[in-house]
Amino acid sequence: MKKVVLFLLCFLFLNIVNAKSVTLTDIDCIDGDTFRAKIDGEEKTVRMIGIDTPETKYATKTEDEPYAKEASDYTCNHLKDANEIILEYDPKSKKEDKYGRSLGWIFIDEKLLQKELVSLGYAKVEYVYDDYLYIDELYKAEDKAKDKKVGIWSEEDNNKKDDKIMDDKDKEDDDSIFDKIVDYIWDKIKLLFKNIYNNIKKYIKNILKEKFNKIFGWQI
Repeated sequence: MKKVVLFLLCFLFLNIVNAKSVTLTDIDCIDGDTFRAKIDGEEKTVRMIGIDTPETKYATKTEDEPYAKEASDYTCNHLKDANEIILEYDPKSKKEDKYGRSLGWIFIDEKLLQKELVSLGYAKVEYVYDDYLYIDELYKAEDKAKDKKVGIWSEEDNNKKDDKIMDDKDKEDDDSIFDKIVDYIWDKIKLLFKNIYNNIKKYIKNILKEKFNKIFGWQI
């Protein structure tokens, strides 16, 4: 039993380490999905994980792509007006990309910036190489943005057909029903594991409480 408890404690500790978060300061905007900030006193370029916003002429382009300015303005204004900016590293991703940019989820006053950008149609879900923490939320937000035809998904500015759209309407409907079934099952699985996790945590808490009471005579 002692080995089991020790293993569970190590597991919980590793989860905490992997989900490490840092507070960002001294923000300097670049575009919709990239900005500069100080992380633990070191100036770094931060790239938001899981999304891609339209390119501005900041880099090599001669003019902004549609909604590049809106995306950049939205990100910069929210970063500038934020009371607190948190970067959360994803345990399934590297902390830096090949360009040395810090990768992570950006929370502005407890709201996920990536999700806000995708919901408004200012960003696509891109560069997903694993089952990232909040990626399901982003895909759902993107589907809603497409349905509403907002931002980059609006008919006026989106001249290119979405690669995911199928010519066969019946096939599209079947896939839609299948996706809903998969989403339902996945939500149930996540709820099951959440309950298991909470029960394990409660069990460990009771075991530790009992041990501390016996060893130190504390009444916790």
